[in-house]
Amino acid sequence: GQEREGASEVFRANLRTSQDRVFPVELEGGRCYTFIAVSTPSVRDVDLFFIDPRGSERQRDDGPQDHAVIETQPCPRWSGTYSIRVRVHAGYGNVAVQAFGN
Repeated sequence: GQEREGASEVFRANLRTSQDRVFPVELEGGRCYTFIAVSTPSVRDVDLFFIDPRGSERQRDDGPQDHAVIETQPCPRWSGTYSIRVRVHAGYGNVAVQAFGN
């Protein structure tokens, strides 16, 4: 696989069921990104949403697991401030999200 480097700080939140948090992330047009959310064991289901600078949801990973991964598809064409929304669907605790670029 390709080497990936951290493309954002590690965003952290302490959330309960149905709570979410939105983090702004500066992305460079023409690059591809992977967003990974991980959580403490008390979080049973975490969801991740990728939102473009206009506020439109582009992708989501809302499967029933304690982590979530989004690979940008298509990759962002323009540089700008995108958003990552993380939501705890079941459980409670700490969640961490980071963007990786290729």
